[in-house]
Amino acid sequence: MPLFLFLAFDELFGLHEHLIVPLRDLLDTSGLLCFSWTIVYGVAVVLVAVAFFPVWFALESIPRFWFAAAAVVYLTGAVGFEALGGARLEAVGREGDIVYGALYTIEEFMELRRENGHRG
Repeated sequence: MPLFLFLAFDELFGLHEHLIVPLRDLLDTSGLLCFSWTIVYGVAVVLVAVAFFPVWFALESIPRFWFAAAAVVYLTGAVGFEALGGARLEAVGREGDIVYGALYTIEEFMELRRENGHRG
């Protein structure tokens, strides 16, 4: 539960955005690591995955598959397309271009969650 509260807080206040410049300066990152927060959060994802691996592995095969598929889609968007977008933004300038816009749109689309309404 604390993990999800942190993620909600981070999304609401953009904490990860505040890490970009200090981490970029500290680690001298550019290109795919232009948005340097992906390094810290990438390490955190690996640690959380290792911690929750026994829980995930204990699931039946179908829910285990769908949880893994959801994680791959979300992380591909949140980290992969964020990295591609950062590299593109760095290459073309602060305003971006249509390619950056497309990368950003794909990233956000992959981060969406689908809510099922109760059908009674």
